[in-house]
Amino acid sequence: MLNFVKIAFTLLAGIIGYLLAKKLKAPAPAMVGSLLGVGIYNIVFDVAYMPATLKTFTQGIAGMFIGLRLSRDDLKDIKRLALPIIVLCLFFTLNTFIIGTFIAKVCGLDLLTALLSCVAGGVTDISLISMDMGAKTSIVALMHTVRLASTLLIFPSWITFFTKAKEKESPKAKDEKKRNEDNYFIKNVFSVAIAFLFGYLGSLIGIPAGSLTVAMFGIMILHWFTPLIKCDRFVKTIGQLFAGSIVGATITRATLMAIPTLLVPMLILIASFFFVDMVYAEIMSKNKILDLRTAMFAACPAGASDMALIASDLGADLAKIGLIQVLRLIYSASIMPQIIAIFMTFV
Repeated sequence: MLNFVKIAFTLLAGIIGYLLAKKLKAPAPAMVGSLLGVGIYNIVFDVAYMPATLKTFTQGIAGMFIGLRLSRDDLKDIKRLALPIIVLCLFFTLNTFIIGTFIAKVCGLDLLTALLSCVAGGVTDISLISMDMGAKTSIVALMHTVRLASTLLIFPSWITFFTKAKEKESPKAKDEKKRNEDNYFIKNVFSVAIAFLFGYLGSLIGIPAGSLTVAMFGIMILHWFTPLIKCDRFVKTIGQLFAGSIVGATITRATLMAIPTLLVPMLILIASFFFVDMVYAEIMSKNKILDLRTAMFAACPAGASDMALIASDLGADLAKIGLIQVLRLIYSASIMPQIIAIFMTFV
């Protein structure tokens, strides 16, 4: 009962944050507002709580929205995504070693901790890996928590501002809004239940973003062959509220107190991700591989589910972003630690 009360008050803080952000016309207000609302609530009262089950639910919703946008043509074109995925992974790998080494030398962190702090992977995944590899897990977890929160708070506004003069909302995004007007409540409930089921099954696999991946492809197949999968815009808002609240609940007083001691490496790391994102997006757009907005969201170093829920509101190609983000997370959690372990044997 106590946990239920904690969840209820945490979500209430998220809803209040969402309403304020919406009134201020912030981009992705449900995500940004709930993150700030719950973060402040947890710093003040230290009681915010969001169970792991809700993370699975949130990833299921994000996977559902990507799956609804994936067509047969998107899968036929998946070979075209090989190049942007390889280039992105290369950029993030170089960024990890260049910035990680720089932070270690300038800021006094040990090299292993600095390198793992710069990997563009999930907070939980990389924190657990750092524990196994003998790095300072508390520092790694804090660096990734601040990186994730900063990305979700800053990147949507920055991308919107940067691309506003160059791009308009894609027809695909507008079509989605029109289609959603004809959905029925029962289909929404059924779709969310199925997405959660797929998300739960995906969580049992044990791979990064497993819940999102299984939900994405499961919903995609059902959507192709049945008329049952439909989802209104309010479901996406609910998913954003949960996602922002989950991240906000990880921001504690200890996080706030530790920030001054790691402020310089945090700022260096965040600035490097901004640079990588901008350079990658310019290369992809100028060579007509991805449009500018899609490339910028694809290169955001945040969770795949978070970026999917935000990008779908801001006119980017959700199908491409979802696929690139999922593969980037898998690469970051499974291959990057091995590369770092090999590198550490030579230094």
